[in-house]
Amino acid sequence: MSRVQRTSNIPADLDAEKIILGNCILQQSAAPLGDLTPGDFFSQKHQQIARAILGLASEDGPVDILQIERRVSGLGITLSDLNALDDGIPIFEDQHLDRYRQRLKKLRVERDAISASFALGEAARQLAPLDELRERAADFLTKTAPQAAAKKTKAEYSVIPPAAWYGPTGIYRQAMERTCSASDNYHFAGFLTVVGALLGKSVFYDDGGEELYPNLFTVIVGEAGWAKKDSALRRAIRFTRELDNSLTMIYTLASVEGFIDELVREQKELQSKGYSPTPLRVLLRLSELRNLIAKAAQKGTGNIIPTICEAYDCPPTLKTPTRSHYAQVDEPILSVFACTNPNWLRKVTVEDLEAGFGSRVMFVPGDPKPLWPKKHKPKPEFLNPLLELVGKRLEEYRKNPRTFVLSPEAEQLWVQWVVPHDALRVENQTINLMGARDNTTCIKVALVHAALDGAERIEVHHLHAAIAFIEWLYQMRFPLFAGHGLSPAVEAQEKLLAIMEERGRVNYCDVLRLMRRYSNAEQLGRLLNALAVPGGPIRVETVGGSRPKRFIAWVGGT
Repeated sequence: MSRVQRTSNIPADLDAEKIILGNCILQQSAAPLGDLTPGDFFSQKHQQIARAILGLASEDGPVDILQIERRVSGLGITLSDLNALDDGIPIFEDQHLDRYRQRLKKLRVERDAISASFALGEAARQLAPLDELRERAADFLTKTAPQAAAKKTKAEYSVIPPAAWYGPTGIYRQAMERTCSASDNYHFAGFLTVVGALLGKSVFYDDGGEELYPNLFTVIVGEAGWAKKDSALRRAIRFTRELDNSLTMIYTLASVEGFIDELVREQKELQSKGYSPTPLRVLLRLSELRNLIAKAAQKGTGNIIPTICEAYDCPPTLKTPTRSHYAQVDEPILSVFACTNPNWLRKVTVEDLEAGFGSRVMFVPGDPKPLWPKKHKPKPEFLNPLLELVGKRLEEYRKNPRTFVLSPEAEQLWVQWVVPHDALRVENQTINLMGARDNTTCIKVALVHAALDGAERIEVHHLHAAIAFIEWLYQMRFPLFAGHGLSPAVEAQEKLLAIMEERGRVNYCDVLRLMRRYSNAEQLGRLLNALAVPGGPIRVETVGGSRPKRFIAWVGGT
């Protein structure tokens, strides 16, 4: 649902158009249109229907299906066409409809740009006067400027919104406020991850007969050296040690066999110390996710990531894959807390994230706060009550495990949110892949909130906070994974434009050397022909007499 369609290579999203218009009919209001105009719709029928709805609203008349039908009946639009708009479409809240409105605006800009570029090319072929060509070129650049600016602006990572900082997460943030300059986003993710790991299987959500546990797979993302990712990670680990020393910590992964062997040893050691060996709560702490991906790419250890995903899904048993080295661990529940940097993350391929790995991970980016001249210990007035609260809940659920379900109000909110969120699709396939399990992660986060509250069910305020966090995660995937899933040609073009914009004027041979990863001389020639056009972003210069040199110069544009 709601995929971007390409009709004759013209971008349009007919599903999004139907959702907007269908909600106008269901709500009997023009409000779902927001600031959209009829021209923002691709379908001519949809344009006429939007125009009729806006007309009725401007006259303060009822915006119902019969009044709309009267206005469009002479335009070849029937009552059946109108009924099809709201068939099977729920009433969405305005914040969810806004996504579709923004998408339709973006696609309108793309269509306008395509239209302007075709008009410019046609005028050039017909040898139009120079002034007219310049005017058309200016029109083209004006229409495409918003997208160009969006590509060239370096995205900053926003702070997790206040609505997501529910209860104990906010207290943990206050406790860690002056301990280091790490982003509050890291503290938020760290707290949820370690508390979920500590809870283990003592609480779970009943998902239609399947048990969903609060363990999380978290990767915090920030620039190497100054983002203070390790500082946030260490503080979260220290928090767990204050509460429970029986949580198994794993710091390295050499092979699947070594991983399972270590879990078996930990299980036996826990039993010898008088702890319950099952379920085995495990927290895999990785200072750099890159090491795990690199290990998975090596011959003989390619099964590491599938095994981690299996352990994360809490199987009854986890076994080594070979008979010659047999080992089995019972009831493992794996949480993961890892770090990485955005520069490396941009090099991760879709293949690295496939097979369910990417969709299980919460990538949490953050920028560091201003450096404190002096590091402080966690504030005891916040930390001590929080340790007491979490410890109390852990002991309570250890003695009496609890099953959670959604309250009726939370169930209603869930249906309103999950349908449009699950339908979100963009052209970047990596972002689509990453969101495949957002609904599962959302329930896990809400489950942690409810468990720490000692609630009997997941209430609407627990779910509201979880949704606010997942919405933020979705938005952060765009700066993190911009450019993923592009074809080699588009990737090479963007690389070339970035080089030229940065350097201004470069020798042809130097450009070829810089582009070596992406193209050979023949492919570079094709890129230059595509980009070195009148009004284009680059030009090719030939300098010299008997032994001329070729230069490529940046002139701007899109």
